[in-house]
Amino acid sequence: MTRGRESELPMVNAARTSTPRTPQLITVVIWFAVSVVSAFGLLALQDAIGLDTAVLPLVMFSPTIGAVACRFVARGGIAPYPPVASPPRWATAVGLSTAAVIVYFAVMPLLGDYPSQSTGVPVAVIVAATVIGALGEEIGFRGVLLHTVSQWISRPWAAILTGLLFGFWHIQCYGLPLLQFACFIIAAVVLTVTMASVMIGAFWQQLAVCTIIHAGANLSLTFLGGDSTVMTGLLVATVAAGAVVVPLAVWLIDRRR
Repeated sequence: MTRGRESELPMVNAARTSTPRTPQLITVVIWFAVSVVSAFGLLALQDAIGLDTAVLPLVMFSPTIGAVACRFVARGGIAPYPPVASPPRWATAVGLSTAAVIVYFAVMPLLGDYPSQSTGVPVAVIVAATVIGALGEEIGFRGVLLHTVSQWISRPWAAILTGLLFGFWHIQCYGLPLLQFACFIIAAVVLTVTMASVMIGAFWQQLAVCTIIHAGANLSLTFLGGDSTVMTGLLVATVAAGAVVVPLAVWLIDRRR
């Protein structure tokens, strides 16, 4: 098997090293520090321009700012990304990502009477803003953080760690009841593991499939969520999607080895 093909097996790769390398650890520290600082700046900017957070929270772009900082400050700590995946493998990854979104929208309505939220903004605008915002977070969390952490621990464990950090990053959820907050954190981990199972190919290909899954989960909350119990629904929906996508992704990958 060639080096390029091996790098396209996201959930079965072994850890490259047993301990963190200093440049990679520095990359994570720089990314986190810049992302946190920029998050406060973007929150202030949101208030200053009066943009409704229900449409597009600008704080979602702080992980991207952290990623840009790493690109210029800690270039040596970001390992090269895999080569572009072949069209059939790429189509499979996109198809599995889309399947996860279908499961989100199929399962959420079965979990209770969640009235659709309305902001008075056209649906097309909400969808576009959600996709753009999800991409903003994916560039940082999965594009840099997960990719970097995966250099010293296995991809599944890196996905779990990244998912935990991604969940706790959402400080707006800290006011939820404890059970609902726990459901959100676990859902964030399951979401990331699902992403990791279909992340193949070049940087832009990985971001595309992650954004599909992320935006799909957010849109299911936007259109089907209505009260605090929605986090329980999110957990059930993400677990259902993961139960379908992850084994199927691993099977399809193994079949092509």
